[in-house]
Amino acid sequence: KKKKYVTKNNITKNTVKIVNFYTDYAKHQLQYSSNKNFKDAKTITKSGGNVKKYTRKSIVIKGLKPNTTYYFRQRYKAAVKTDAGTKYLIAPWSKSLKIKTLAK
Repeated sequence: KKKKYVTKNNITKNTVKIVNFYTDYAKHQLQYSSNKNFKDAKTITKSGGNVKKYTRKSIVIKGLKPNTTYYFRQRYKAAVKTDAGTKYLIAPWSKSLKIKTLAK
C-alpha cells in the first residue's frame, strides 16, 4: 500500500519534508496549496526514470509560511509507447494530506 509519511521532525516553520514520494513511474507530480481546493497550487514535477519497483524517496518543500495549514497531493504519469509515439497515462490526484507548519 502506498503511503506518504510526515512526522513532527519533518515539519518546521518554513519547510515540510514528505517521505515516500514514489518515483517508480516516468514522472511524479506533487502539488501543494494553503487552499484545500488547491486554488493557486504550486506543482513540482520529478522524473523517476525506469525504476521497476517502489523506491522510498523524500522531497522537501521550502519557503512556506509559518503557522499555516497546507494541503499536499500527488499523482504519476506513466509513459506508454504507441504507434503515434510516447503518450502519458495520467493518474488522478491522491487524497490530500493536511499539514500545519510550526509557529515562528
